[in-house]
Formats: sequence, structure tokens, C-alpha cells
Amino acid sequence: MVSKLGIILDPLTDRIVFLLLIFWVNELIYSWVFYSILVREIFVIFGSLFVLKSQKTITVSSKGKIGTVFLFILICLFVLNLTILDVFVFYYSIFTIIFYFYVAFEYLYNLIYESE
Repeated sequence: MVSKLGIILDPLTDRIVFLLLIFWVNELIYSWVFYSILVREIFVIFGSLFVLKSQKTITVSSKGKIGTVFLFILICLFVLNLTILDVFVFYYSIFTIIFYFYVAFEYLYNLIYESE
């Protein structure tokens, strides 16, 4: 069974669990990565609540799923803490955060564009 509430609550709970993971590993990742993810996830949670309240629908994009995969790979790289990959992890962090915010702005754009 699929409901409007379930469509919102499922990704919302995913975000909350993801935030818990980020807080758990925050000492292993760059602080700017931690705060970037935190800010983006808070906006996504508020956006989800707005979508729920406004009775709008938003479709999940493949870019969003790819961004999440990039982010989980990044977290794994931080946990592995391989010194030989420090430069790669730094630039991969920049790429991942930019892509992650790009996807969020794309969702926001689609939400605004669909409301007109």
C-alpha cells in the first residue's frame, strides 16, 4: 500500500538515519564536509515537510540516487582513512558536495517550477 504520507515519511526517515550516521562519523570527516551535509539534509527535511503540507508530489531523480551513492562512498573512504588517498579524498569530497547540492537545487527548482 502506498500513501502520500508514506511517500514523504520514507525519505524523511532515510534522511534522519543518514544524519545520525553523519554525527556518528563526524570525527573522521572534514568539518566542512560534515557541516555541508548537515545543512543540506536539514533543508531536505524542511522541503519534505513543505511537500507534505502543500500536497505536492516530487519524483525521485536518478541523480539523487547517484549523489547518495557518491556520498556513501565518500564516507567509506573517510572511515578507511588511507593516507595514500588523502589528495583523492579531498578532491572527491569537493566533487561530491557540489554534486549533492546541485541535486538539492534541482529538486527545489522542479518543486517551484511545478507549482506555477
